[in-house]
Order: sequence, then structure tokens, then C-alpha cells
Amino acid sequence: MKDMVSLEDIFNMMIDLEVMGNKLYMEMQLLTTDDELAQLFGKLAQQEEAHKNLYETYKRANIAPNVKAVNRDNHKYLSAMLSGTHHFLKENNEVKDFDQGFRIAVNLEKDTLLFLTELRQIMDPAYEEILESIMNEERGHLKFLYEYLVEK
Repeated sequence: MKDMVSLEDIFNMMIDLEVMGNKLYMEMQLLTTDDELAQLFGKLAQQEEAHKNLYETYKRANIAPNVKAVNRDNHKYLSAMLSGTHHFLKENNEVKDFDQGFRIAVNLEKDTLLFLTELRQIMDPAYEEILESIMNEERGHLKFLYEYLVEK
């Protein structure tokens, strides 16, 4: 068993989170009878796919983490966070109304931002700018959701 988690492992976790979000939004789009909500979920699914692609690009850039900070405990913690999000998504995949769908979407985006905030603590400070740009992408999801709600 390895003591250190690689940056590739970390980005794989982030990519998995985006894949889960994309799948959830696509399923919710099909399950809802509300046309506006279906359209919202379709847009969110597209954004999740775009973020997955962005993270894959960052992953290929070979950013080095601070290996002193990325230990087995941190890996377990980050994995547990993703596992909790995955469990939440599985439990909430049937959308009955707009309010429930909106709450699910907001919680997914908040979980992603929490994950990234925790990731910031174990990344080399030299990569703060890149991580901040990723977080801004995720904040854009929340902004999109709240602006949609205001316009509705």
C-alpha cells in the first residue's frame, strides 16, 4: 500500500465527481416533467462535462503536489468526502419537483467546492492560481443556479 497519493489520484477524484454530477443531471433531466427544470439540468450536465474536460487538461499538465502533505490520511479523507457525495447522489436521483432538484444541484456544487477547498490545503502553493481558477469554475455553477432561480 502506498503512503502517498499522487496528483493523478487527486485529479481522478475530481474527474469522478464531475462524471457523477453529469450523470445525475442527465438522469434528473429525463425524470422531471417540468420543462424548465429539464432545461436547467441539461445545461448543468453540459457544464459538468466541460469541467471534467478542464480537470483532465490540468491533470495532463503534471502539476506536482506537496508530497509531504499528501499522505494516506488525506487520501482517505478526500475519498470519504467523495464517497459521501456519491451516496447523496444515489439517494436523490428521483426528482419530484423543482425545489428538490434545485437543492440537489446546489448541494452537489457546494460539495465540489468543499472538496476543492480541502484540496487547497495539500497542494503546493505554487499551484494556487490554477486551483483558484478551478474553484471559480465551480463557483460559476452556483452563480448560474442562483441566477436561474431569481429569473424563474
